[in-house]
Amino acid sequence: MKAPTLLVLSSLVIANLTFAENNSAALPVVTLSYDDALDSQLDHAVPALAQYKLTGSFYLVPTSDAFVARKEEWARLPTAGHEIGNHSMTHPCRSSLPDREWVPPERDLDRISAADMAIQVKKANSILTDLTGQKPHTFTPPCGDVLANNKNYIPLIKDLFSAIKGLELPHSVEVGWAPVDASGDDLIAFITEQPENVRLINFTFHGIGADYLTVSTEAHEKLLAFLNANRKKYAVKTYYDARQQLQEKPL
Repeated sequence: MKAPTLLVLSSLVIANLTFAENNSAALPVVTLSYDDALDSQLDHAVPALAQYKLTGSFYLVPTSDAFVARKEEWARLPTAGHEIGNHSMTHPCRSSLPDREWVPPERDLDRISAADMAIQVKKANSILTDLTGQKPHTFTPPCGDVLANNKNYIPLIKDLFSAIKGLELPHSVEVGWAPVDASGDDLIAFITEQPENVRLINFTFHGIGADYLTVSTEAHEKLLAFLNANRKKYAVKTYYDARQQLQEKPL
Protein backbone atom coordinates (compact mmCIF):
# COMPACT_ATOMS: atom_id res chain seq x y z
CA MET A 1 0.00 0.00 0.00
CA LYS A 2 2.60 2.56 -1.08
CA ALA A 3 0.18 5.04 -2.64
CA PRO A 4 -1.55 6.06 0.64
CA THR A 5 1.86 6.37 2.30
CA LEU A 6 3.10 8.66 -0.46
CA LEU A 7 -0.12 10.67 -0.25
CA VAL A 8 0.31 11.17 3.49
CA LEU A 9 3.96 12.18 3.06
CA SER A 10 3.07 14.61 0.28
CA SER A 11 0.36 16.15 2.45
CA LEU A 12 2.81 16.55 5.32
CA VAL A 13 5.38 18.23 3.06
CA ILE A 14 2.76 20.65 1.70
CA ALA A 15 1.51 21.39 5.21
CA ASN A 16 5.04 22.06 6.46
CA LEU A 17 5.79 24.37 3.53
CA THR A 18 2.54 26.25 4.08
CA PHE A 19 3.30 26.60 7.80
CA ALA A 20 6.80 27.86 7.04
CA GLU A 21 5.47 30.44 4.58
CA ASN A 22 2.77 31.65 6.96
CA ASN A 23 5.19 31.71 9.89
CA SER A 24 7.72 33.71 7.85
CA ALA A 25 5.01 36.21 6.93
CA ALA A 26 4.28 36.76 10.62
CA LEU A 27 7.89 37.53 11.56
CA PRO A 28 9.52 40.96 11.64
CA VAL A 29 11.48 41.40 8.42
CA VAL A 30 15.10 42.56 8.22
CA THR A 31 16.43 43.89 4.92
CA LEU A 32 20.11 44.28 4.10
CA SER A 33 20.81 46.96 1.51
CA TYR A 34 24.14 47.98 0.00
CA ASP A 35 24.25 51.36 -1.73
CA ASP A 36 26.47 53.03 -4.35
CA ALA A 37 27.99 49.95 -6.11
CA LEU A 38 31.28 49.70 -4.19
CA ASP A 39 34.17 47.26 -4.60
CA SER A 40 34.04 46.22 -0.95
CA GLN A 41 30.47 45.03 -1.38
CA LEU A 42 31.51 42.52 -4.04
CA ASP A 43 34.73 41.66 -2.19
CA HIS A 44 33.31 41.24 1.32
CA ALA A 45 29.51 41.55 1.57
CA VAL A 46 28.54 39.16 -1.23
CA PRO A 47 30.75 36.26 -0.01
CA ALA A 48 29.52 36.77 3.57
CA LEU A 49 25.89 36.71 2.45
CA ALA A 50 26.57 33.52 0.51
CA GLN A 51 28.19 31.91 3.55
CA TYR A 52 25.03 32.41 5.60
CA LYS A 53 22.61 31.87 2.70
CA LEU A 54 21.12 35.35 3.06
CA THR A 55 20.01 37.78 0.38
CA GLY A 56 20.46 41.53 0.06
CA SER A 57 19.40 44.48 -2.06
CA PHE A 58 22.12 46.27 -4.02
CA TYR A 59 21.27 49.82 -5.07
CA LEU A 60 23.62 50.54 -7.94
CA VAL A 61 24.97 53.75 -9.45
CA PRO A 62 25.95 53.00 -13.08
CA THR A 63 28.61 55.73 -13.21
CA SER A 64 30.54 54.40 -10.21
CA ASP A 65 34.03 53.05 -10.90
CA ALA A 66 33.22 49.65 -9.39
CA PHE A 67 30.09 49.32 -11.51
CA VAL A 68 31.92 50.11 -14.74
CA ALA A 69 34.88 47.83 -13.94
CA ARG A 70 32.91 44.86 -12.57
CA LYS A 71 29.67 44.73 -14.53
CA GLU A 72 29.72 40.96 -14.92
CA GLU A 73 29.91 40.46 -11.15
CA TRP A 74 27.00 42.81 -10.52
CA ALA A 75 25.03 41.10 -13.27
CA ARG A 76 25.38 37.73 -11.53
CA LEU A 77 23.88 38.87 -8.22
CA PRO A 78 20.23 38.12 -9.09
CA THR A 79 21.12 34.48 -9.77
CA ALA A 80 22.00 34.23 -6.06
CA GLY A 81 18.66 35.73 -5.05
CA HIS A 82 19.88 39.28 -4.53
CA GLU A 83 17.92 42.32 -5.67
CA ILE A 84 19.35 44.96 -8.00
CA GLY A 85 17.80 48.35 -7.23
CA ASN A 86 18.06 51.82 -8.72
CA HIS A 87 20.08 54.52 -6.95
CA SER A 88 20.19 57.04 -9.85
CA MET A 89 22.91 57.56 -12.47
CA THR A 90 25.26 59.91 -10.62
CA HIS A 91 24.07 59.96 -6.97
CA PRO A 92 23.16 63.67 -6.68
CA CYS A 93 22.68 65.09 -3.18
CA ARG A 94 21.74 68.49 -1.77
CA SER A 95 24.84 70.55 -0.93
CA SER A 96 22.82 72.99 1.17
CA LEU A 97 22.27 70.49 3.97
CA PRO A 98 24.71 70.20 6.91
CA ASP A 99 28.00 68.33 6.33
CA ARG A 100 27.50 68.23 2.57
CA GLU A 101 30.60 70.17 1.53
CA TRP A 102 31.74 67.04 -0.32
CA VAL A 103 28.96 67.37 -2.93
CA PRO A 104 30.46 68.60 -6.25
CA PRO A 105 28.57 71.21 -8.30
CA GLU A 106 27.73 68.76 -11.09
CA ARG A 107 26.02 66.45 -8.57
CA ASP A 108 24.35 69.14 -6.50
CA LEU A 109 20.66 68.33 -6.27
CA ASP A 110 19.99 71.94 -5.32
CA ARG A 111 21.05 72.87 -8.87
CA ILE A 112 19.45 69.98 -10.75
CA SER A 113 15.82 70.27 -11.83
CA ALA A 114 13.27 67.65 -10.85
CA ALA A 115 12.78 66.86 -14.53
CA ASP A 116 16.51 66.27 -15.06
CA MET A 117 16.68 64.08 -11.96
CA ALA A 118 13.79 62.02 -13.29
CA ILE A 119 15.63 61.62 -16.60
CA GLN A 120 18.70 60.19 -14.92
CA VAL A 121 16.66 57.80 -12.78
CA LYS A 122 15.00 56.52 -15.96
CA LYS A 123 18.40 56.19 -17.65
CA ALA A 124 19.74 54.19 -14.71
CA ASN A 125 16.68 51.94 -14.96
CA SER A 126 17.46 51.26 -18.61
CA ILE A 127 21.11 50.42 -17.92
CA LEU A 128 20.27 48.13 -14.99
CA THR A 129 17.60 46.37 -17.02
CA ASP A 130 20.13 45.73 -19.77
CA LEU A 131 22.61 44.49 -17.15
CA THR A 132 20.40 41.82 -15.59
CA GLY A 133 17.47 41.38 -17.96
CA GLN A 134 15.19 42.44 -15.11
CA LYS A 135 13.72 45.88 -14.51
CA PRO A 136 14.60 47.25 -11.05
CA HIS A 137 11.58 47.02 -8.76
CA THR A 138 12.65 49.49 -6.05
CA PHE A 139 14.46 52.82 -5.76
CA THR A 140 16.45 54.40 -2.95
CA PRO A 141 16.83 58.21 -3.20
CA PRO A 142 20.52 59.18 -2.96
CA CYS A 143 21.24 60.63 0.51
CA GLY A 144 17.51 60.25 1.18
CA ASP A 145 16.97 63.60 -0.57
CA VAL A 146 13.76 64.09 -2.53
CA LEU A 147 13.97 67.80 -3.44
CA ALA A 148 15.67 68.75 -6.70
CA ASN A 149 16.01 72.53 -7.00
CA ASN A 150 13.33 72.77 -4.27
CA LYS A 151 10.86 70.52 -6.11
CA ASN A 152 10.00 66.95 -5.10
CA TYR A 153 11.08 64.69 -7.97
CA ILE A 154 9.55 61.49 -6.54
CA PRO A 155 6.12 62.00 -8.19
CA LEU A 156 7.91 62.01 -11.56
CA ILE A 157 9.47 58.57 -11.06
CA LYS A 158 7.28 56.71 -8.56
CA ASP A 159 5.32 54.84 -11.24
CA LEU A 160 8.55 53.20 -12.42
CA PHE A 161 8.84 51.18 -9.21
CA SER A 162 6.88 48.89 -6.94
CA ALA A 163 8.31 50.66 -3.90
CA ILE A 164 10.54 53.58 -2.96
CA LYS A 165 12.61 52.82 0.09
CA GLY A 166 12.11 54.82 3.24
CA LEU A 167 9.34 57.12 2.02
CA GLU A 168 6.06 55.27 1.84
CA LEU A 169 5.49 53.53 5.18
CA PRO A 170 4.98 55.09 8.63
CA HIS A 171 7.91 55.02 11.03
CA SER A 172 5.76 53.03 13.41
CA VAL A 173 6.03 50.14 10.93
CA GLU A 174 9.31 50.67 9.04
CA VAL A 175 12.63 51.86 10.47
CA GLY A 176 16.01 52.27 8.85
CA TRP A 177 19.63 52.92 9.73
CA ALA A 178 22.74 53.61 7.65
CA PRO A 179 25.43 52.50 10.11
CA VAL A 180 28.99 53.82 10.06
CA ASP A 181 31.74 52.40 12.31
CA ALA A 182 29.10 50.43 14.21
CA SER A 183 30.01 47.28 16.11
CA GLY A 184 28.34 43.95 15.57
CA ASP A 185 26.58 44.37 18.90
CA ASP A 186 25.30 47.79 17.79
CA LEU A 187 23.87 46.28 14.60
CA ILE A 188 22.17 43.47 16.47
CA ALA A 189 20.76 45.84 19.09
CA PHE A 190 19.11 47.89 16.35
CA ILE A 191 17.04 44.80 15.61
CA THR A 192 16.36 43.45 19.08
CA GLU A 193 15.48 46.80 20.64
CA GLN A 194 12.69 47.63 18.18
CA PRO A 195 9.16 47.70 19.63
CA GLU A 196 6.72 45.02 18.50
CA ASN A 197 4.83 47.35 16.16
CA VAL A 198 7.92 47.72 13.94
CA ARG A 199 7.69 45.03 11.27
CA LEU A 200 10.28 46.15 8.71
CA ILE A 201 13.86 46.84 9.81
CA ASN A 202 16.19 48.18 7.12
CA PHE A 203 19.97 48.40 7.14
CA THR A 204 21.61 50.58 4.49
CA PHE A 205 25.30 49.73 4.21
CA HIS A 206 27.96 51.37 2.10
CA GLY A 207 31.56 50.22 2.51
CA ILE A 208 32.13 46.81 4.11
CA GLY A 209 35.68 46.71 5.41
CA ALA A 210 36.83 49.35 2.89
CA ASP A 211 35.68 52.32 0.78
CA TYR A 212 33.65 54.92 2.75
CA LEU A 213 30.90 55.13 5.38
CA THR A 214 32.37 51.84 6.45
CA VAL A 215 31.27 49.02 8.70
CA SER A 216 33.98 46.47 9.47
CA THR A 217 33.80 43.00 7.98
CA GLU A 218 33.76 41.61 11.52
CA ALA A 219 30.73 43.68 12.55
CA HIS A 220 28.92 42.86 9.33
CA GLU A 221 29.58 39.14 9.72
CA LYS A 222 28.45 39.19 13.35
CA LEU A 223 25.11 40.62 12.21
CA LEU A 224 24.74 37.96 9.50
CA ALA A 225 25.60 35.19 11.97
CA PHE A 226 22.94 36.53 14.34
CA LEU A 227 20.32 36.60 11.60
CA ASN A 228 21.24 33.09 10.51
CA ALA A 229 20.93 31.80 14.08
CA ASN A 230 17.59 33.55 14.63
CA ARG A 231 15.61 32.61 11.52
CA LYS A 232 12.66 31.65 13.71
CA LYS A 233 12.52 35.21 15.09
CA TYR A 234 13.37 37.34 12.04
CA ALA A 235 12.87 36.87 8.32
CA VAL A 236 15.57 38.25 6.03
CA LYS A 237 14.30 39.37 2.64
CA THR A 238 15.20 41.69 -0.18
CA TYR A 239 13.47 45.03 0.08
CA TYR A 240 11.28 44.20 -2.92
CA ASP A 241 10.18 40.88 -1.40
CA ALA A 242 9.50 42.54 1.95
CA ARG A 243 7.28 45.17 0.37
CA GLN A 244 5.48 42.57 -1.74
CA GLN A 245 4.76 40.61 1.43
CA LEU A 246 3.48 43.76 3.08
CA GLN A 247 0.98 44.25 0.27
CA GLU A 248 -0.18 40.63 0.29
CA LYS A 249 -0.15 40.00 4.04
CA PRO A 250 0.32 42.90 6.48
CA LEU A 251 3.60 42.47 8.33
